[in-house]
Amino acid sequence: MGARARVAVAERWSVLRRGLVDVLAGAHEIVADVDDSTLLAPAIARQAVDLAVVGDDPDVDLPTLVAVLGSPAVGVPVIVLCDEIEGDRLRTVLRTGASGVLSKKVDDAGLLDAVHRALRGERVVDQRFLPLLFGDDLEPTTLRDPGPLTARELEVLAQLARGASNREIAATLVVGESTVKTHLGRIYAKLEVSGRHRAVGRALELGLLS
Repeated sequence: MGARARVAVAERWSVLRRGLVDVLAGAHEIVADVDDSTLLAPAIARQAVDLAVVGDDPDVDLPTLVAVLGSPAVGVPVIVLCDEIEGDRLRTVLRTGASGVLSKKVDDAGLLDAVHRALRGERVVDQRFLPLLFGDDLEPTTLRDPGPLTARELEVLAQLARGASNREIAATLVVGESTVKTHLGRIYAKLEVSGRHRAVGRALELGLLS
């Protein structure tokens, strides 16, 4: 996974915070560990930190916190952990600069993978939350400059972002499942990713999905 990163953790529930620290400490150096996320920015400002992992707190303005942590004065990528989150809030958190939004149900491997990807500059959204980004109204018109993707590949990508299975995509677009698989293979190749969730994440980074 490469060099150990310096990671700060904020989570109000002590049991969950200890679990996060235990998992992350196996691969990275924990340089701050607080139960109040509003204390995280001052703690980070006093030392070099590569990434912050922050548990959502209903008493804290999460988008503002993410913006502060990502500001030039602090300047660290942020992964947010949520029990649940509404679509509008999820989009706002991502717009304010969160590098990732994960469910608190994420397993150890998923957390470490998300940290690794965020440190590489990727944006990570838990597959449980992907449908919330687009709801039921996602249409090809919400897709932006397609770059190397064809119109049909963009349609497949849009369905993918909604969490549709290959069978559901085939039914919606009135094509065979083998055709969907062919389109997916081309999408993965063009976006230089492996897998449907990373394809959606890469599309978000490139602004292909609004």
